[in-house]
Amino acid sequence: MYDHMLTLELEVKLVWPASWSIAKVLFFATRYLVFADVSLNLCFHLAPASISPKLCTFFFLLSGSLIMLGILIAELTLVFRTWVIWGRDRKMALILLTTTLLLSVPTAVLAYFGWKTMECGYESFYIGSRRVLISLWARSYYESCPTAFELLDVKGN
Repeated sequence: MYDHMLTLELEVKLVWPASWSIAKVLFFATRYLVFADVSLNLCFHLAPASISPKLCTFFFLLSGSLIMLGILIAELTLVFRTWVIWGRDRKMALILLTTTLLLSVPTAVLAYFGWKTMECGYESFYIGSRRVLISLWARSYYESCPTAFELLDVKGN
């Protein structure tokens, strides 16, 4: 919130009047999705213990989905910036988008199946299957793969 307040004047002056582009959409999504995410997480974690398991599960799944969406938007922002630094090269765009899709789609699918196996009790969630471990592994694998940061470093040298 503090960062948003510090930079809001510059955002209004420089970003708002600019024409709509992929970069502008990614900027706004990255900048403002966090408010929905934090609000939802606060509702979920501060909910009374008497919340119904169905509502609890809904909040958990929605919160997890928003977190994954935020991560994907941040990744796409890096992909876009890397592509621009590489001179908007079509081959680089294909490599970046293919890599992002090959890593993000399986991660999202595994996370979905993992989340479906979780059940909400009155006190906490418990794991109902090994699929959650698979989804956690997939996410850690995804984060350990070469990233746009490394490609930025290659271009810089």
